[in-house]
Amino acid sequence: MAYISPKDTAKIRNELKRQFPKPWKFSVQTINYSQVRVIILEGPVDFSDIAPKGRIYINEFHLHRYGRHESLLTKIMNIIKYSGKQWYDNSNSQIDYFDVAFYISLSIGDYLRPYKYIVPKIPDALGEIK
Repeated sequence: MAYISPKDTAKIRNELKRQFPKPWKFSVQTINYSQVRVIILEGPVDFSDIAPKGRIYINEFHLHRYGRHESLLTKIMNIIKYSGKQWYDNSNSQIDYFDVAFYISLSIGDYLRPYKYIVPKIPDALGEIK
């Protein structure tokens, strides 16, 4: 039976903060104790090629479809799966049997909070940040 505790969700949140420091911003929530919902709210990556309106739900089974963002999304998905409760999937859709540790919802932006692209600050020749 799918279950994830708020403590496990907090571990995922802390690991995302550790591996993606500012300017990255995530929303990590437990939904009905069976699903973890992660929303990428801000960051230094331009997702406008896959999320033109600043929001898109990510299909965790087809990360290869997101082009140049595949490795970043895979890294985030691995943090979600292995930072809190150990994730497993013993499902067999041919016999209508679903058994996962917990369900995962990953999205870039949300309907009310679209993704905000933070332009990276780079130093000029004199070392001053623009």
